[in-house]
Amino acid sequence: MFKVLIYARVSTKRDAQKNSLENQVSYAMTLAAHNGWTVVGQYIDDGITGATRNKRDGIMRCA
Repeated sequence: MFKVLIYARVSTKRDAQKNSLENQVSYAMTLAAHNGWTVVGQYIDDGITGATRNKRDGIMRCA
């Protein structure tokens, strides 16, 4: 059995992006369940640009 982390990011705080964020997490949870993986954490960068890593706390915690 694998232990996995979920990382999801959207670049703005617009409502349409919120749905995208929820969809990303939902898809990852479904994929993990389907494969028998245990989700041990979720790291979310909400409204953070993807241009640089150093401003994205979620991805930095995954590294």
